[in-house]
Amino acid sequence: MTTFNGAVSRLKTEIRRRASRGATEISAVDVANVQRGALRGASRGAAVRRAFADLVDEGLLKTTNLVEYNSDTHHSVTVYRVL
Repeated sequence: MTTFNGAVSRLKTEIRRRASRGATEISAVDVANVQRGALRGASRGAAVRRAFADLVDEGLLKTTNLVEYNSDTHHSVTVYRVL
């Protein structure tokens, strides 16, 4: 069983991997399949928000005014710019 912190760590790893491979913008839609089976619903949403917030605090990402629609969750999600 995956813990919340473990899921956040796996999400952050995937976001960093995408950034290192040249992605200039990343959103929750880009990491939709990471840890999908481990956490569901509000817990998964919280883990995704935490992963992005941590990477903003670390200086890897910056919040933009852009939003993208996640058709899986039916939510609009923030797009982040890689610094």
